[in-house]
Amino acid sequence: MSAQWSMIVFGLVATSVWLALHAYLGWSLTRGVAKDAASRKALRAALGVSFLLTTSTFYVRQVNPDLPAVHGLLFVAYTLMGAVSLLVIHAALRDWLWWLAAVVASFRRGSAVGPSDPEGAADAARPPSAATREAFSEDRRRFLRWSSGGVLAATAAATGVGVAGGVRLPRVVEVSTPIEGLPASLEGLRIAHLSDLHLGPTLRRAFCEEVVARTNRARPDLVVITGDLVDGYPERIGHYTEPLDGLEATHGVYYVTGNHEYYWEGPRWVAYLQRERRLQVLLNEHRTFEHRGQPVVVAGVTDHSAGRLAPGHREDARAALRGAPAGAFRLFLAHQPLSVHAADEQGFDLFLAGHTHGGQYYPWNAVVGKVHPFSAGLYRRPGKGTVFISQGTGYWGPPMRIGTENEIPLLVLRRA
Repeated sequence: MSAQWSMIVFGLVATSVWLALHAYLGWSLTRGVAKDAASRKALRAALGVSFLLTTSTFYVRQVNPDLPAVHGLLFVAYTLMGAVSLLVIHAALRDWLWWLAAVVASFRRGSAVGPSDPEGAADAARPPSAATREAFSEDRRRFLRWSSGGVLAATAAATGVGVAGGVRLPRVVEVSTPIEGLPASLEGLRIAHLSDLHLGPTLRRAFCEEVVARTNRARPDLVVITGDLVDGYPERIGHYTEPLDGLEATHGVYYVTGNHEYYWEGPRWVAYLQRERRLQVLLNEHRTFEHRGQPVVVAGVTDHSAGRLAPGHREDARAALRGAPAGAFRLFLAHQPLSVHAADEQGFDLFLAGHTHGGQYYPWNAVVGKVHPFSAGLYRRPGKGTVFISQGTGYWGPPMRIGTENEIPLLVLRRA
């Protein structure tokens, strides 16, 4: 299936799911917040506007992305997308707790009547009076009204916190990185790790310029970019990547593809970057340089899922290290942490990847580790290579981060 058809299918599925989630919110929230028909209509109308605005991003992003109005509309739409996702989580949690409480209450009423209490059993068999039913209904309405208000307030607060975290420019985070058997000549080698910039709808050239400036101030010996650099076609947003030519590193800048490049015709992006940018693109291959007389191999694989959209770009860890000099320090680059399994078969000293964003915001923070062998940060593995997973330099989709941060990790090699 071509990348274009894959995007169409993804859009149709995503739109259907998104419509179902808005319908659920219309059912869940209007039970408690709305006291009359007019209020229910207003709330449902607001959800309808939300659905139309967020799904319009598929079309708005086809307009000139450099227009301020387009950029502003996309920022609002993606923020709303994040807010709705949080609202669904909060509403589902409220409804689940209500259902659980109802089950427990029903169980307690049933267990309170036993064979030794025939009078109680007879009372329980009688249907509740109209007054009892009305009192229960009023209690239920009061709970739904107050809890729905709480759901909306919690969502508004979380969205505010999330946006504040998402728009915060990435900071350089120095990471002391212990490596078993590290040659003395590589002690203190500085590697700037950029990943998941997602240049496109809301992160544009100015963001890339700031990332480059902050990276250069850290004075790295080499810079690596582990995929998901862009979200868009080269002819539309290729100029957003121009600041990358300004990256300064003694041993160069190395890049491997991420899954998002392949959503936007990955082979064309590779050709564009090889032609227009000062990046060393690693497609299942390696480069070698010397640092203080010690050979260093930088190997890189294509994205773990690339073969589905671009068969010629299928991940191949063996090819990436074929012909690498013996005794060299092996730095292995990939986009997804899942590539570590193939990298382990070939052997490496340090494995760098991104992709996970650390979950970006809840509840994904809690579940990302269930999908990937490593989710964020440094992992020491005695007898095996060290692994580091970046939380991402930018963000994807909603401009929000909660419990994670945009970062530019600066890995400083140390002897373990």
